[in-house]
Amino acid sequence: MLPKSFGWCLTLCVLACSSIPSAHAENLSLCTARADGNYYAAGEEIRRHITGDKLQIALIETAGSVDNLNRLARGECDAAIVQLDAYLEYQEANRRKRLELARPSYLYDEFVHLVCRRDTGIESIEDLAGDSTAAKLLIGEAASGSAATWKYFTRLKPRYQSVPTQALGGMAALAEIQAPGEAACMIFVSGLRSKFSSAVDAAGSTLQLVPVDDLDLDEARFAGERIYRFRPIPAGTYPALQNGAKAQAIETLSVGATLFVAQRWAAEHYDENIDLGEAILKAKPAIVERVAPK
Repeated sequence: MLPKSFGWCLTLCVLACSSIPSAHAENLSLCTARADGNYYAAGEEIRRHITGDKLQIALIETAGSVDNLNRLARGECDAAIVQLDAYLEYQEANRRKRLELARPSYLYDEFVHLVCRRDTGIESIEDLAGDSTAAKLLIGEAASGSAATWKYFTRLKPRYQSVPTQALGGMAALAEIQAPGEAACMIFVSGLRSKFSSAVDAAGSTLQLVPVDDLDLDEARFAGERIYRFRPIPAGTYPALQNGAKAQAIETLSVGATLFVAQRWAAEHYDENIDLGEAILKAKPAIVERVAPK
């Protein structure tokens, strides 16, 4: 039979051992967009490449780039994937309380998709602001990167401020422009052949992809570099939207999908931030392969 004093010592030892803090991974909350989109898929790929036990990534589904920036400002995200133009638009609108972010990581190019009903006769983005055109443009949800892109377009070329717009995106916007009415076009920004852009293509041949070819939109610069670049959407990427066998490449603008990390998180988690950067580099080939033109 053990003496009572030994039993007390054993109890104290157990309590002491249980109070020793155990090593645990630091969590990084990464705001993406909808779970069926490329941002979320990119987040999953980055998370897959995290090595060691220092860092865990929690993916947060959101409404898109602007929502992500607002969440960063409220401390609800430690990092977020956003369009570069949405970031610049946010910082411009919040000059007195700008986000403090670490150096961004470029992931891939996204493409501006302008889709209109064929019966509208709209052949270029410049036709939207034509004197005889009163077609309503659906610009995506208010917190989306697509809406931020359109807002930035109106900043670059004020003439586009006259275009009637509605903050509607996704499948609701697709249904709206398929029906006869004021809404004739929708604009959205995504990698090529995303689930949504493929759904738009599958909607039928009554819709067409319209060039975003206004040279005035290529004037924007950030740190001396272009924000937008003219790039073609290759022929055959969207068979129905590009007119099937007669398909031609469509000129549009591309903008960088960029991962930003909150400065406070990067400063407090030096080693984990390095691990994150390494995971991004390892994940990029697969991310680009998913969205790159073929």
